[in-house]
Amino acid sequence: MKKMRVRKQAVPGAFTFFNLFFGFLAIIQASHGRFENACWLILLASLFDALDGPTARALKVSTPFGIEFDSIADIVSFCTAPAVLIYLAFTHGLHPLVGGAISFVPLFAGAFRLARFNLGAANGPSTIYRGLPSTAFAVTLSAFGIFSSRFMGTIGDPRIVILMVLVLSTLMVSHIPYPKLTYIGKSWHSHVRVSFFLLILAALTWWLSLVLFPLAMIYVLGNALRVLIDHDKLNHQPSRLAMRIKRKYHFDR
Repeated sequence: MKKMRVRKQAVPGAFTFFNLFFGFLAIIQASHGRFENACWLILLASLFDALDGPTARALKVSTPFGIEFDSIADIVSFCTAPAVLIYLAFTHGLHPLVGGAISFVPLFAGAFRLARFNLGAANGPSTIYRGLPSTAFAVTLSAFGIFSSRFMGTIGDPRIVILMVLVLSTLMVSHIPYPKLTYIGKSWHSHVRVSFFLLILAALTWWLSLVLFPLAMIYVLGNALRVLIDHDKLNHQPSRLAMRIKRKYHFDR
């Protein structure tokens, strides 16, 4: 029985391993100036990251070690690799210290968010993330690089990227709730999330450079706008909507 559990634990562990491996390769590609390749490798790492948690829960082999291993892999693939990409691809022309500071912002924001996430990991799985996931940040940045490369022939306008980095980094350290797309529950909200996640996978497979970036922006900005709208309604009708929003955005982490 113990051997069987060890074998089961190896499955999500393998997904986390490939997440870390492709994140490392993305850093190498970015350091050689192959920025679009780095973007693709970050996206590939995100696919394996999307599989490790649900697989561990489905096999009932979630462990504190697995959570920590996953977080370390995420820091490499979705914080460090994007930071290196930003510095090498989008800060040329700036003073090295300024470029380094801008590139460090998402690394700090992602590490901060993952540390906060781990503090609540012992409470069990949740349907909601508190703050924009670092994976979503990295996917959005990488998708923009590929989108821009296909349409404009460059990896992206540095001014747009720097603005995007600052906005998304702020969302990472915020308390805005974001739905966990890979969580499968019984409610229709859960099915909508999973359907949206499958749509992203389909986009990645079939319409790579055309659809993934718009879908990522819908997830990132659409949810933030929805929360702001609900917050405005709450100020006008506190008694009735307070409980509804509290139930709607309840999360453990």
